[in-house]
Amino acid sequence: MDLGKLQALYFTVIVVMVYGWLVWSQFVDAATVTSLPAINEGLVGIILISHSGYIGLKAVPQGANPANGAGTAGAAGPPSDDGAHSPAAGPTGKG
Repeated sequence: MDLGKLQALYFTVIVVMVYGWLVWSQFVDAATVTSLPAINEGLVGIILISHSGYIGLKAVPQGANPANGAGTAGAAGPPSDDGAHSPAAGPTGKG
């Protein structure tokens, strides 16, 4: 499990527990309950930050080396003058 998933899971569980506690305390303290408690803006902010971090980590290519472009799936490497990295190149490196 990567860090983004773990962070999103951790903060989601915390927010669910806090909201669950708010619902439970409302049912215990009140004789009649007419609605669920309002969702606190702070809880929404925590979820927003957590899931934004998760999406941000997913948007960045993992293992990419910006210096030479290595780490991308299916990349043949930088082009060379002799055509050795060309898919049409034969055993001698010439197309």
